[in-house]
Amino acid sequence: MSIETKRREILQMLANGSITAEEAGDLLVQLKAEEAEVAAPPPPAPPAPEAVEPIAAEAEPLAKRPGKKGRWLNIRVTDAESGRARVSVRIPLSLARVGLRMGARFAPEIEGLDWDEALQELSSGGEQTLIEVNDESDGEHVHIFVS
Repeated sequence: MSIETKRREILQMLANGSITAEEAGDLLVQLKAEEAEVAAPPPPAPPAPEAVEPIAAEAEPLAKRPGKKGRWLNIRVTDAESGRARVSVRIPLSLARVGLRMGARFAPEIEGLDWDEALQELSSGGEQTLIEVNDESDGEHVHIFVS
C-alpha cells in the first residue's frame, strides 16, 4: 500500500469519526517518518582516486632551480630561544596580489604604489628574504620570504 493511500485512509477514518483528530495526527506523524525512511536514497559512492605519479626524490626545490619563479609568500615566526615555530603561513603570491589590491583601498598613504610591478619583481627570482627581524622583547624571530 502506498504512502498516499495510507494518508487518504487515515483522513477517511477521521472523517467517519472512527478515530479522533489526535489519533489521526499521531498516525500521520508516524506515516511521515515512514515516508522519510523510504524516500532517503543511499549516499553516492565516493569517486575512485586517480593515479598520481610520485614525485622524484632527487627533484630540486623550486627556490633552487635556476630560472624558476617564486610562487609563495611565507611568514614564519619562531621562538628565539628554542627555534620552535609559533606561526608558519604559506600564501600563494596570486592570493597576496589580490589581498594587496583590496588592502590598498583602505590605506591611502600607499595609493601610488605599483603592486603589480612589486609582486612581479618578487616572483621573478628564487627564494628572497623580504623581512627578517629578531624581537628581543617577545623572544621571537620573524622571517618573511618568497619561495
